[in-house]
Amino acid sequence: MAKVNQLLEQLSQSYPTETISQKAIVVEEAIKQIENNPDWKRKVINAIKLGSLAAFEKTIDNPFGAFFVEGIKGWQEIE
Repeated sequence: MAKVNQLLEQLSQSYPTETISQKAIVVEEAIKQIENNPDWKRKVINAIKLGSLAAFEKTIDNPFGAFFVEGIKGWQEIE
């Protein structure tokens, strides 16, 4: 998901990312922004359903990918 990569990259420029907790804040902000956009959230959920979380994580070419996937695991169960 290029759009997710772009968002994570943008946020990593705005927030410190030296520690795990700082990286978690970047991911939390990304998740908030996606949750506030129902169309984007639905696209992410559909991408996960079409593949798997592991496959989705591989498409996120970003050091925050694993954190992000952990944060959205519950989305596919909710929908």
